[in-house]
Amino acid sequence: MTTDTSETATPSSQTSDCSSGSETWEPAASLSQTTQEPAASPEPTAAATTSKAAEHSRTTTTGQATLASEGSTDQTGTDELTLATDQPDVTELADQINSFIAENVSQGELSLAYVDLDSEQSYMLNATESYKAASTIKVPMSMYCYDQAFKGELDLNMTLTYDQAEDYEATGGLMSGAADGQTATLQTLLHSAILYSDNIATNMIFRYWRQTSESLSYRMDQAFDMHYSEDSEMNVEEACRLLERLYENPDDNPYYDVLLTDMKNSDWNRYLTAELSVSVAHKYGLFDGNQHDVTLVYTPHPYILIVYSRNLSGAEQILPQLGLLVYNWQTETRG
Repeated sequence: MTTDTSETATPSSQTSDCSSGSETWEPAASLSQTTQEPAASPEPTAAATTSKAAEHSRTTTTGQATLASEGSTDQTGTDELTLATDQPDVTELADQINSFIAENVSQGELSLAYVDLDSEQSYMLNATESYKAASTIKVPMSMYCYDQAFKGELDLNMTLTYDQAEDYEATGGLMSGAADGQTATLQTLLHSAILYSDNIATNMIFRYWRQTSESLSYRMDQAFDMHYSEDSEMNVEEACRLLERLYENPDDNPYYDVLLTDMKNSDWNRYLTAELSVSVAHKYGLFDGNQHDVTLVYTPHPYILIVYSRNLSGAEQILPQLGLLVYNWQTETRG
């Protein structure tokens, strides 16, 4: 995979912490009038473990893929294939994806990342193209907080206070309809940010870190080799590395299991997951023409599929079809 090498901003240059964006969705049930605590998170255990991912002999080839962008101008970007010698050739999947895009994408921009988590074979299209992260930023936000809690440097039971002037944003979830001055624990806010894409909860968490020596944007960039602090943007390569870390859990952090459970129980079932009937841990993003989904799909041979898009005509039809295309290939070739 290609790592973004652009410089991250220093803490003093931060002008904006969070751009999660207003998102349209319907929660399964209204929880807006309560701050009742969710089930208790497990107590962390110390000591790091080695990565769970198996090592494979691999070769890498590169090629070109062309997308139709807004105004019918072609956008040509590199795609990258990572092959394992003991697995079905992922070039077949890449060909199917590229053919689907050529036939169905008439306007807009799209980036994609696929990784088979058993073989580590991967395919990436326009991997370093940046997009407004929208609510996909809530995954690294949660991972960073849970990493600090695991190290004993952050108390998930600490209480944060809602400041309507600072934190309000159209949203659903636990903090929807909250009164100014209402309180909730950090753990409750993290749950709501993932389960219901709660923007107020997210803004409260970002504001907490803004009051420390370094903003959360800067901290995430440093911890996860991202470039979010530059312009509230991410790319699919960064998102893919985050999901790989979350799945592999190299430090054996029990809070990662909490996050994955919340992602599996997310109330949003559109985009890449709409046509799937298997367990999926995912987080969508929707903001100002950007429509994204980052997914970890639990087939017998689990895989990551991530799509970021901008001004993509027919996105709510295209993304579910892409999700089903990759699922069918994965289950038919991997078993």
